[in-house]
Amino acid sequence: MERLGLCLTGGGARGAYQAGALKALEELGYLDKVYAISGTSIGSVNASLLASRSVDEIKELWLNYPASDFNKDTSIFKTIRERKMDIVNQGVYEINALEKLLEENIDIQKLKKHKVYVTLSPAGMENEGVMGLLKSSFKHYIKNESQVIYSPLHEQNDEDINKQILASCSIPFVFPSVKMEGQQVFDGGLYDNAPVKPLIDAGCDSIIVINVSFNPIYEVHNDIEICYGDSALINNFWYHADGYYTFVLPTVQGCDSVVVTHLIVNPLPQTPIATQANNIIYSSSPTGNQWYSSQGLIIGAVNQVYIPNCSDTYYVIVTDSNGCSSNASNEIQFVFTSISDFSNKRLSIYPNPAKQILNITSENENIKTVKIFNIYGQELMCVNQEFDNGINVEILSNGIYVLEIETDDQVWTYKFIKQ
Repeated sequence: MERLGLCLTGGGARGAYQAGALKALEELGYLDKVYAISGTSIGSVNASLLASRSVDEIKELWLNYPASDFNKDTSIFKTIRERKMDIVNQGVYEINALEKLLEENIDIQKLKKHKVYVTLSPAGMENEGVMGLLKSSFKHYIKNESQVIYSPLHEQNDEDINKQILASCSIPFVFPSVKMEGQQVFDGGLYDNAPVKPLIDAGCDSIIVINVSFNPIYEVHNDIEICYGDSALINNFWYHADGYYTFVLPTVQGCDSVVVTHLIVNPLPQTPIATQANNIIYSSSPTGNQWYSSQGLIIGAVNQVYIPNCSDTYYVIVTDSNGCSSNASNEIQFVFTSISDFSNKRLSIYPNPAKQILNITSENENIKTVKIFNIYGQELMCVNQEFDNGINVEILSNGIYVLEIETDDQVWTYKFIKQ
């Protein structure tokens, strides 16, 4: 390493952090070996300061410098309204504070003893405004005609040095452009934010680049829903109470990342009540039902009504739209009775089992409607017109079914078998 170059990139106010990097290089013994320095934007300020001040002085300058000095007192939006298209030339913020900083802290004579390069971005004639900026950018980025200027400050007239440093910091639309030889000149980072080229041209065979980048702090919000009585694993801890839980975790860049988890505890559905009427058992809940026997879950038995086909203990559990399940209902001790022809003084149902026609007759009752249900309570057939005292059940699969017969003053339920 015969000639060491030092490149300070742009990065706005975050360029103050370059002072810390410079201090580290000084402690490692590299600064004394630097042959040439280049800078863009805020990097050009630090490069110029480094050529005329000690690192400790630069550090104290940035630690004590009030950031508000760069701001205008006038409203941003008011400024934009007033300046309109001339906002390119005048910017939103004043740059007078930075100009004062340079005048008070740059030692021109010391600077001219070092090789210091700053990056400038000319953008058309000073009266071209936005169009000049657009045309210059088009040439640089689309036509590949480089517009960047690497100005050797140590070769400039004393009165031009601070002016060129200001120009290298003049972010378009934010700060006013700097007028130089009839041109409007802007922030060097517009065309080259890491100016290593002038260092290479100066004969440097090794270059240290101090890049200023911004690693954001992330804040992530999560919602986790559980049911009452359950727990959720959040950052390796189990929680069961409703509320917000906040943890700070490091990112891969070493920055803090805030994770806020909202734990929502949903209540359980009301415990259903199971009842029996004749050969049918019912749930008090119209939806979300799942019937069980002593053998466990009954596949397909998810309606409010269930028709058992054997003697057993039955109960129901309700699950709501949040996926929460109720406690089990009371148990129904169901006794299955044999199925055969039925006849009493009011109704007769035969043959049972039936293969094709199931007859329903009555001498005294006016039969209004006959419905047929499967054992899961699903309605399969409804007859509410003349049916000649018989219903064709040939289309039904073999198994046990329930008849619901409505007369003028009563609803009757009976089981029958389809063979």
